[in-house]
Amino acid sequence: NEGNKNGFFWSVEAQKQLQGDYKDGHGNKVINHLNSDSYNIKFGHELGEDSSITFNYNKYKSDYQRPDQAFMHSGGGSNTRDYGKKNNDSISLQYKAKINDNLNNLFTLYRNRTTFQDNYKSLSSSWLMQMKTTGFSDQITWTNTNNTLIGGFDYYKDEIPEFYSYGSVDAAEGKHVSNTAFYLQDEWQITDKWNLTPGIRFDHHSTFGNHTTPALTIGYKSDENTNYYLGYKEFFVAPDLYQLYDAYSGNKNLKPQKGGTWQFGINKQFDNTLSGTFNIYHTHSTNTLAYDYNSWKYANLDSTNTTGASFQLNKQINTNWTTTLGYAYTHVNSTENTNANINGFLPKHTLNLGITYTHEKFDASIYGRAIFGREGGKGYTGNIPSAYKNYNIWDIAFNYKPVNYAKIFFKVNNLFDSYYCDVGQFSTSTYGDTHDWYSMPGRNFEMGLQFQF
Repeated sequence: NEGNKNGFFWSVEAQKQLQGDYKDGHGNKVINHLNSDSYNIKFGHELGEDSSITFNYNKYKSDYQRPDQAFMHSGGGSNTRDYGKKNNDSISLQYKAKINDNLNNLFTLYRNRTTFQDNYKSLSSSWLMQMKTTGFSDQITWTNTNNTLIGGFDYYKDEIPEFYSYGSVDAAEGKHVSNTAFYLQDEWQITDKWNLTPGIRFDHHSTFGNHTTPALTIGYKSDENTNYYLGYKEFFVAPDLYQLYDAYSGNKNLKPQKGGTWQFGINKQFDNTLSGTFNIYHTHSTNTLAYDYNSWKYANLDSTNTTGASFQLNKQINTNWTTTLGYAYTHVNSTENTNANINGFLPKHTLNLGITYTHEKFDASIYGRAIFGREGGKGYTGNIPSAYKNYNIWDIAFNYKPVNYAKIFFKVNNLFDSYYCDVGQFSTSTYGDTHDWYSMPGRNFEMGLQFQF
């Protein structure tokens, strides 16, 4: 439900989701229960002159069941159910003010809270953690004919008010950190063809001190249908509270991850029916944050270099038919303890293809995704399933809108009932057979009715 009356505006959304156990492409039963409710509420008041105040509230609550351990082999897998609960909510208050024709201000207060309780029916291995983030930010935007200047600050505090793990209070309970940042950016339209966007950000972290990260992007518009851009941006990533202080996997000696990314891209409108994008990038980072299966703790790994490229083509064949084709390549260098692409967690090649047919109140689409070129963990002695290294999945969907406020939908996911997995455990220890892989759902169906009030 949404509306606007007498200067007041609002929207309310609610969703119920139910899922049960599924079978993978080989017919093996996989534990997967979910019963969730989510709500999104927005309420605000227009103050005139493009100024407003808005309150947002989001809530997600669920009960779930998962397998006690990963598995992927012809005989099925773990029949042990672990029971868990999630309870997340967030609130924010936003004030938007138009000071004059050139100057605008946006001020935000927020609080996010997450409660995660896993395996609560087993006291010796249960896990309960509550995380909370509170903060505020203020941003000022000034514009004239050729410049858009954006500046501001933001502050947040992360804390773990409650943490209970494996039968006792965890060392991370009560820990907190904060960060204060100031930033400035200028979008400068130098000529009709050239633009330049320099920026700088200064962070003061309560644990890791001061860090300054610059950014610069230059753009060139060769004609009305083609533009190019080249940019460089540095980053600073502080370890989170769990990585630092958890009693079992935390590491108080962690350092922040730092680095920079170069990026070049092209956006092209070939004609009225065909458009495309192309992008290449390279990221170098030091003190890369990752989980080390040798020590069973989080650690700073060697320097990593990530190189990637992608393209996307969109074609309007006629008034009814559209297609899209996309490809992405990603390479992360191997390290002393990991194979390339973080032990294959990131696929080397991803290919996407979509075709959509639309006619009046009806539309149908088929979408395919192919993953290939993944490795397992370094020193891994088990059998890495071929369904992890390479797979392709096809989904189809049908939608019909009998009236503007209602939609009937029907979906077939994994149309060809393929056997595949997206997630595995990566280790150089004794783990290393096909029990260490999560198989994904085989062919499954969805149908339903959506209403908008």
